[in-house]
Amino acid sequence: ISALLQNPDVSNKSIDIPIFGNAKILRDDDITLTWQGKHLHFVKLELEFGQTIYCKVERDFSHTSKKVEELHTKSQSIINSLSALDEFKNIVESSNFNSEVILDILRELKFERKDKAIYNAFMTWLWASLPNKNQ
Repeated sequence: ISALLQNPDVSNKSIDIPIFGNAKILRDDDITLTWQGKHLHFVKLELEFGQTIYCKVERDFSHTSKKVEELHTKSQSIINSLSALDEFKNIVESSNFNSEVILDILRELKFERKDKAIYNAFMTWLWASLPNKNQ
């Protein structure tokens, strides 16, 4: 049973246990203490005929560190994008919305960086920030 519960993705809330049949996962609580070097989970299962099984499962989450690293990389990319966006906004504002400066930034974002997210965010900010005819 412990081997069947090694997969941390128990979102389907049931597993098939040989001999016993289908078991519904009622609880899957992380009971890992910070000083422990392993991931422990308390799992409560209920078999089709009403029997309840309690398991303490030690899980190997080595593959989750890759996901954490990917998320960290994506968040770092977003932070860098936001700082670049702030820099572009400051350049445009300090140029008093000079059209040549704006075009240079748009060209850089669209053709050199090819960063659609920053390009769209910059265009949205620009559209909202452009002075009207009276200013």
